[in-house]
Amino acid sequence: MNDSASDILKPAILCGGALGFLAGLPVFDLFNCCTCCSMGIGAGFFAAFLYSKTCVRAGLPFDAGRAAGVGALTGFFWGLSNVVVSTLVSAAFGEVLADWFMPILEGNPSMPPELLDQIELGMEQGVTAVAIVIDAVITLSLGVVFATIGGLIGAAVFKSEPAVPASPEPGNPVT
Repeated sequence: MNDSASDILKPAILCGGALGFLAGLPVFDLFNCCTCCSMGIGAGFFAAFLYSKTCVRAGLPFDAGRAAGVGALTGFFWGLSNVVVSTLVSAAFGEVLADWFMPILEGNPSMPPELLDQIELGMEQGVTAVAIVIDAVITLSLGVVFATIGGLIGAAVFKSEPAVPASPEPGNPVT
């Protein structure tokens, strides 16, 4: 692996893994759409920030292409860590979470009884291989999309061009 590949992996794994871990926890998973998607965008943004600093130190430009690349890679790691954490939490505490969450749903008068029955059936089945695969495909796809958006936002904020060498003074040729 060359240096530029490891340089892009470091912020992607760090930001994607950390925020994906948080997004997989039940506290944040309850507010799935808003919280998890904003964490994906945030992961891409912070990875773009870290990678822009690496590009500046290496004398490379940090533009939208590099930001989208680090964002997409961050989204992959975000989705991967999110799926692993949420699957482990569901397998370990699924019954406890169901016992805590079902009375909240049943107390909601606007919740259709058919939907409650489907949710209860899904909770009784627990974690299945099919559910894990479906969750992984959806989470990885959304992670890549939203973290790429975050990376592109980061490109607009942290865009940098490499330093241009000073031109020689007139009359002093470069040797």
